[in-house]
Amino acid sequence: MNIRPVAMIVLPIVLTTLIPLFLIKEDSTLENRISPDGEQRTKTVNLIKSIAFTFKNRSYILWMIVYAIMTFGVQLFLSGINEYFSVAGMSMIYVMMASFAPVPFTLLLYNKLTKKKGFGFSFRYTLCVFAIGMAAMFAVSFIPTRPQKFTYKYTVTQADVDAGRIDSTVTVKGKDPNGADVTASTDYTVYTTETGIAAAKPAVTETESDAKLRITKRANKTSNLELGEEITYTVLVKNEGKVPVTDIVLEDSLVPMEAKSFDLKPQSAIKTPLAILTGLISSFGIGALFSVAYSVPSQLAAEEEKRTGISNAAMYFA
Repeated sequence: MNIRPVAMIVLPIVLTTLIPLFLIKEDSTLENRISPDGEQRTKTVNLIKSIAFTFKNRSYILWMIVYAIMTFGVQLFLSGINEYFSVAGMSMIYVMMASFAPVPFTLLLYNKLTKKKGFGFSFRYTLCVFAIGMAAMFAVSFIPTRPQKFTYKYTVTQADVDAGRIDSTVTVKGKDPNGADVTASTDYTVYTTETGIAAAKPAVTETESDAKLRITKRANKTSNLELGEEITYTVLVKNEGKVPVTDIVLEDSLVPMEAKSFDLKPQSAIKTPLAILTGLISSFGIGALFSVAYSVPSQLAAEEEKRTGISNAAMYFA
């Protein structure tokens, strides 16, 4: 589906931002700051003084160091999961859904543990669960049936510069268990000018059999190419069928390829369920890792306010 209908479908979810208006049941914070004799109970300070108070709070500084390291790990997860596992034969859509969809429920468990065992126990539990989930996901990616990868170079010629583009066709040919031909091909174009976008849909075998190959091609540079410049092409060949494909040969109309055949087994049936399971394990840590970004600083700031009588905005919002 296009992003526009998807956006319209989920648009009603925006109304959930109104939930706090109905959930928050407390007196005005402005009224609480005034004592019966008219004196202001809590003092506010300007930004400079607020920052100074923040750096004097040892507990807060220690927490921010811990949180910085933790956040680095979370960002590695969010970016690395897409980059690495997308070429490891795992279905990223299902893995991401398993990682984030259960978060509201895993947060309930985290909050229950916090009330029963304390924050220290629940936070250690969160880090351990997240580490286990990440380690298991990494292990699942090494289950065989990773795609076959080819990398080769091409030098831009004068004819390419004159034409303004470099066209190529990549084809793979193999045999299914019955000896029938299995083929897939895709066209790919890069440009010697600044205009144009290199794009090619991954080609999938169009057959009724259980044998199916997928081939994708990309280049390290796709436009504004100069005479004599080297382009590095990368081709990935996957077996997305249900049976092995043997004697596969790769051909590129642009570059002579070594006539060396290879075999590809189908993706393991257990691999995707295992990947989903590891995402589910990780979800027990993900929600809590985002939650502590708000709960811990606000708690420390509230304790500072109770101890000193000063409302420290920098601590609440850091």
